[in-house]
Amino acid sequence: MFNGIVAAAGLCNHCGKRRMLAYIAPTKDDHPYEVAYGPDRVLELCAGCIYKLVRLAGLLLKLEARPKPPKKPRNRAQSRQTAPLPHPSPEHTSSLVPDPTV
Repeated sequence: MFNGIVAAAGLCNHCGKRRMLAYIAPTKDDHPYEVAYGPDRVLELCAGCIYKLVRLAGLLLKLEARPKPPKKPRNRAQSRQTAPLPHPSPEHTSSLVPDPTV
């Protein structure tokens, strides 16, 4: 499980504090002390920074696993033939007609 990882004192690459560090090689077959400093440099992280990365990785997994919200159905316009507007009958509208005698 910890092949290629060495613990030693040094400065953390992330926070810059002097602590005990895990020297992590760029590939699992490399040994941290045998890798030359170049583009594939050894990653030197303290326990606090590793812990924060693990928590971030857990959050990213939760965000990836979150189901996508369902799509809302489109509102289709109703034709007047299928759904006529209800109009009140003349008996119910007599009170709205002004009385010409007044």
